[in-house]
Amino acid sequence: MTVYGFFVLPRSPKPVVLEENVQSLLGEPPVWREQARLPGAQAAAREERPAAKGRELYSWQDEKNQWRFGLVLGTNRLKTVDEVQAKPLDLAQLKKELAGLAKGEYVFWMASSRRRTSEGQWQQVPMPFPPRETAKEIGELSRKLELKLSGPEQE
Repeated sequence: MTVYGFFVLPRSPKPVVLEENVQSLLGEPPVWREQARLPGAQAAAREERPAAKGRELYSWQDEKNQWRFGLVLGTNRLKTVDEVQAKPLDLAQLKKELAGLAKGEYVFWMASSRRRTSEGQWQQVPMPFPPRETAKEIGELSRKLELKLSGPEQE
C-alpha cells in the first residue's frame, strides 16, 4: 500500500522540505530524514532595463462601462485606437503587467489616441482617465514598483 497526500501551501520564497521519520522503535524520539526539497516560489520576473522611450498607458470604458487599459511601448507618435485597444487589460491584469516592468521605467498615461476618418483624415480621440480612486491605486502601485508614472494625480 502506498500512502500519499495532497497539500496546499501558501506561496513563499522559502524552500519546502519533505522529511520522513525513519525511527522504527516505539517510544523513542523521531529521526527525520530529508526525502525531497522543493524550491521556493520565484518572484515575478521583471524586465532588466527600461524601454528606450518608456511605455504608454491608455484607459477607456468598454461597451459594458468597465474600465480597460492598454500598455504599449512608447514611440514618437500618437497611437491609433486599434493599437491601444488591441490587448485590453482589466485593472488586475494591468497591475501584473506593471509589476513586470523594469525599475525606473517611464510610464506616460496618455489622454488621447487617434483614428482615421472615412475621408482619410486623422481624428484625435479622447482617452478618459478612470475615477480618482483607481488612478490613485495605479499611482501608488507604480511608486511601490519604482516606476516613473506621469499622468492624472501623479505630478
